[in-house]
Amino acid sequence: MKILDLGCGNNKRKEAVGIDREDRPGVDIIHNLDIFPWPIKDNVSLMLWSVLTSWSI
Repeated sequence: MKILDLGCGNNKRKEAVGIDREDRPGVDIIHNLDIFPWPIKDNVSLMLWSVLTSWSI
C-alpha cells in the first residue's frame, strides 16, 4: 500500500508519494487536485494535513 501526501508542498513525508499543483522539491506528482480523476491507482492511503486550504470548494 502506498501513502499519498496530497498538497504536500515543501513538507512531504519521506515515506509518502507527494502530490502538489506546484513543482517543488520533493513533489513526486504535479497535479491540480481540482481536476478529476486524480492520477492515482487503487490501494492507497491518503494523508491530508492542510490540503483543504488549497481546494476551490
